[in-house]
Amino acid sequence: MPDWLIPAVGVIAIMGGVILVAIRNTRRMIDTTLARRPNPTRHEFVAMLSDDVRPETAEFLWDSIACLVAPRLTPHPTTILRTICR
Repeated sequence: MPDWLIPAVGVIAIMGGVILVAIRNTRRMIDTTLARRPNPTRHEFVAMLSDDVRPETAEFLWDSIACLVAPRLTPHPTTILRTICR
């Protein structure tokens, strides 16, 4: 048996554990966000921002952010862009 096999298996096991923990934590964060705020539709998002910006700007924001948030979430006006666009 090669000398590198046991350390390689150990590294693979540790990386697998790290990935599983990251997946679990991401799911928890998504669930927390879903419980904390509503998930608006595109039309509702534009309406929420109608007092502050033109509809075209709100639609641009929706299009820009929608592809960055988790699949079960939608953009929300209270979303902090800095945390999404790291």
